[in-house]
Amino acid sequence: AGCQALWFEVEKPEEAHSPAERLLVERRIAFYQRQGARLLRGIHYLQVIGAHQPPTPMHLMVHPLQALEPEQALAQASQVFHLTRRGALALE
Repeated sequence: AGCQALWFEVEKPEEAHSPAERLLVERRIAFYQRQGARLLRGIHYLQVIGAHQPPTPMHLMVHPLQALEPEQALAQASQVFHLTRRGALALE
């Protein structure tokens, strides 16, 4: 009842190691967008898995379950993810 949004960590296409991997990442993002999820632009986020792997730059996507403005999305994401704001916020 209190859930306002679902969050996804997705790879950045520009970080792909091959054209085939980039295509898969782009298709994954497009799939989530067709389902109603939006990329949170204007942030920098690194996924940290453990001490033995380097941090991975990722996108955050949000699937809002109610009306959600970019500033609200940033506030929610900041409660869960360690991110920094970079530029104008947008939900795409």
